[in-house]
Amino acid sequence: MSASNLASVYLVDLSRDGLHWATAKALGYVDYPSDSVEAGAYWYLDPSKAPFCARIRKSDWQPTLDWRQAGELLQKFIMRLGVSGNPIYTFDNPPSDKRYYATAYAGPLSQLGCTDFGPDYPTAICRAVVKEKFGDPMQIPESLLESLINPAEPVGTALPTGDL
Repeated sequence: MSASNLASVYLVDLSRDGLHWATAKALGYVDYPSDSVEAGAYWYLDPSKAPFCARIRKSDWQPTLDWRQAGELLQKFIMRLGVSGNPIYTFDNPPSDKRYYATAYAGPLSQLGCTDFGPDYPTAICRAVVKEKFGDPMQIPESLLESLINPAEPVGTALPTGDL
């Protein structure tokens, strides 16, 4: 795939399905959308043995909704979880102001890792894992752009950063 077939997308702009796709890619899962009888319905979990390895239906791969899957990511990659924002709930500061964060690392704990945020822990975990692997923004195939972007979010916005 040439660079001209890729588009830059901020993680915050990915739809829930888009984040599931990006998390699977960050884990090295492979699919065969146009090259097999199943038409890309599965993620193969071991790229070195695909398609003769464990697999999961794409419709069942939902780590932002399934704590079992998010927990596996947490156990493997996450070294820090937390909540940023003012925890005191007042009329001017509703609970929705809280942002959950996760810091992922791929190497020894001495590395700094990548921190990202979300409206809940599973989303923050997935974003941190994807950011550790691909950065933010990440490159996705232009052919998938429309199906993976959250239509409610403008493309190119970034999560605010600041002191936790």
